[in-house]
Amino acid sequence: MSESLRDEFRLSALGFNYPDPDAFVRPQWRCRRSVYLLWRSLWLVWHVAITVASAVNFWDKVADSTHEGFKWFIDYPHLTFIATVIACTCDLIGAGLAGPHTAVATEVSARDNSRSSSIVNPDKEEILFQGGFIVLKGLEPASTPLLSQVTWLLYNIINCSNILSTAWFWAVTYDSHTYAVEIVAHLINSVFVISNLLVSAMPVRLIHGVYPVIYTGLYIAFTAIYHAVDGSDVHGKSDIYPQLDWNEAFPTVVTVVIGLLVVIPLLHCVVFALFTFRVYVFASINSASYSPRSRSETAVTGVRYQERSGVHEVTIDIDHLDRDGSSSVDFHKHVGPSAEASAAK
Repeated sequence: MSESLRDEFRLSALGFNYPDPDAFVRPQWRCRRSVYLLWRSLWLVWHVAITVASAVNFWDKVADSTHEGFKWFIDYPHLTFIATVIACTCDLIGAGLAGPHTAVATEVSARDNSRSSSIVNPDKEEILFQGGFIVLKGLEPASTPLLSQVTWLLYNIINCSNILSTAWFWAVTYDSHTYAVEIVAHLINSVFVISNLLVSAMPVRLIHGVYPVIYTGLYIAFTAIYHAVDGSDVHGKSDIYPQLDWNEAFPTVVTVVIGLLVVIPLLHCVVFALFTFRVYVFASINSASYSPRSRSETAVTGVRYQERSGVHEVTIDIDHLDRDGSSSVDFHKHVGPSAEASAAK
């Protein structure tokens, strides 16, 4: 497990190639392809609808003019809503283009891995950090399609950013005059993140936490530039958020450092924990030999064939190894008449 944890922080893990590309277009759990596509479609429709509703509400009830209405785009949660729509669109396209076989849950791959490990007896490593609990070493990873890589990048960004937007909204922005559409938007966005992490087979890597940090850092840089060019929010204030008041640089810089280096990494750890929980539950339910808590392992160690007096005899040696170190060998024999004996009859 320590080796797998170290792998999470290798520079090569910053990329978006993954050994199982189908994980980006299928659910973690067994379900029909049509059901999963419906799940993806409903979330896309929801995010488009709530984003449009939020913008229309802002233009109609908050902004005094069309020019002021465009200031809807300077808000961090609103930009995250747009990124979420793009991510859901890529996700649905990827799932829709995938063949029907990829919509079957990863139970199939787990079962195949377990079966092949019992036959060829490859090196095995119990891991928690790559979305599975058995690694078949020496296999070349398949290439991850560009669309899946883009989708993965977007989800790395929006998972943390949506949770941060929800926390920021309820802790700082919300007041008794907040419109209902904003309340709903800033509640359901985190519900989506959590539910999607528990349903989709998409992996999460710890080191990918740098991407929401970069995304938020770029937004903070934008607020500083916006302030420098005398920009204002819809109420005429010189700063988009009071906590990012660049007239008072010292407390603002402290807030930024804590947010980028503490809050967002912690949020990404929460996202990673949900992913790990999902994979662990799946492995525990579907395959005992695919779980790190498996009590025993079974391997085929030999097959012998011989013919005696027109009768075929096949002997299969099965080595059963318990976790306490004890082992036993079972023999299964299948006996039947040979072709020649059957013809003679």
